[in-house]
Amino acid sequence: MAGVVAVIGGGVWHFSARPSDDKPSLAGLPRVVLDAHRGGTGDVREASISGSRTLVKTGKIDVLDVDTQELADGTPVIMHDRTVERTTDGSGLVSSYTLARWKKLRIDVGTGPENEHPPTAEEYLDALGGQAVLTIEAKNADSVPRLAKMIKDRRLQKSVLINTDQPAVAKKIHRLGILTHLWRNHVQFAHEDPKKFAPYVDVLDLAYDCGDDRIQTATHAGIPRVWTHTVDTAQLRDRMLKLGVGGIITDYPLTLDAH
Repeated sequence: MAGVVAVIGGGVWHFSARPSDDKPSLAGLPRVVLDAHRGGTGDVREASISGSRTLVKTGKIDVLDVDTQELADGTPVIMHDRTVERTTDGSGLVSSYTLARWKKLRIDVGTGPENEHPPTAEEYLDALGGQAVLTIEAKNADSVPRLAKMIKDRRLQKSVLINTDQPAVAKKIHRLGILTHLWRNHVQFAHEDPKKFAPYVDVLDLAYDCGDDRIQTATHAGIPRVWTHTVDTAQLRDRMLKLGVGGIITDYPLTLDAH
């Protein structure tokens, strides 16, 4: 198990309280969880299989959080940006790549295997599915049915969420029988009633600058889990925990866990 995160107002929070030999599931997560944003990009190689495996082995994270873009033929791949320049030795739009060209790319940020290519969503699920709870953002809503099938084919419905910032897409994910993760920024959430999300959202993920009162209101809206992003300092982490959120989404999961 990971160590104590914070002691605030007499409360003690633990991350990674789930026994290591249990199969991961959203329902089995502890009350407060640590989510590695973009696969823990501040501590390990971003959104890579090697980096994600490193985080899982530490026992310090509960959730791996990655993003998908689509190749020219619609294949979902693990990549945050619409272009490949920031994290690979290639250039251009993800959507311009064939699968064959994609597999020739090499990740050139962070520490890891020299010949590691950015994974497809299928490769990532095969490598990490069942090792931790995963939340996978569908940057292109059209990829949702394909991602849902991948999850179902691997019987990972209890441990893999599909993430979106579009409520209509979140409803579609829910109808497909997949755990649903909806994120909101401060503009999107400014005038929304979080109670309307309760029937179809398993995780509501709010930007930390949505306002303390609004975040606290969301924690009492009947949604199973309310998390907050992107929290990269201990001071902000402790403030969010005091508001009652149940998940800290961070680029630095190893750093924030240290105590």
